[in-house]
Amino acid sequence: MFIFHQKPKRKWLFLIKRTDGSFYYFRNGVQLASGSYHRRTQFSELDSEIEIFKTYRNPGAQERASGFLYFGHSLSELNRETSRQSMTAHGLAQGLSCLVSEVDPNLMKFDLVVLSACYSGTPGIVTELAPYSRYILASAEDLHLAYLDIEPLRRFGEVGFSEVHRFAKEIASQSFARLKEWTQTSIALAVYDTDKLAPLLQEALGRRPVGLARQSQNSPQPAPPKYCDCLDISSAAAEMPSSGVEVYYQPPRFGRLKNKTKHSGWACWEVTNK
Repeated sequence: MFIFHQKPKRKWLFLIKRTDGSFYYFRNGVQLASGSYHRRTQFSELDSEIEIFKTYRNPGAQERASGFLYFGHSLSELNRETSRQSMTAHGLAQGLSCLVSEVDPNLMKFDLVVLSACYSGTPGIVTELAPYSRYILASAEDLHLAYLDIEPLRRFGEVGFSEVHRFAKEIASQSFARLKEWTQTSIALAVYDTDKLAPLLQEALGRRPVGLARQSQNSPQPAPPKYCDCLDISSAAAEMPSSGVEVYYQPPRFGRLKNKTKHSGWACWEVTNK
């Protein structure tokens, strides 16, 4: 297991660049290596992390399921960074495309990609990551980046290829149950089967950007995106595939949506120019 912690770029005494990444490497529950590094993003958002992985990884074919977990802020779908700390969906997809071949040359996709971030269950993000993941667990709501219940991950090293779907649903179910205990706002987690969804999403996105108002790239002051359930946008609701999406939903306990009984599992967004 590799853990990478990406940090904001800073300089010591405003002159010398400080390391902006830390890593930890575990095998069979034992920490074998750790250190700090400078992040490079020449080819993808994960260039430095891929080099560290190649240095320390245990070579050999994968005998168990493979996974990639992202804990962070929401992924930007625009063709630029929305802040110094944010990562774009396209940049993450590029990193996964490079990393997946390093895990195993015969591996075409990660078996499970988990996005523990706000509004990560959008048609655009799932479409970007689908070529590199069999199943994606994400949230279509404004949940804290620490929503994921990591307890089931203790067993991930024992999960076989045929058990990934069941395991993804177990993580989603336990995370949903934990969130219901203390969350007052809406909860929407979903497990996406990319083999079923990829052709449907490509068709929907090819017809129109699923009800999204794309932002002008020349906007001097871009506004933050506004999110909603795609089901609430009439032009998008009919285009959002439901086959291949398993949703865990609880409406907010207050406000105008407290009686909402169903969620599509998809987050749509729009942005306006200031």
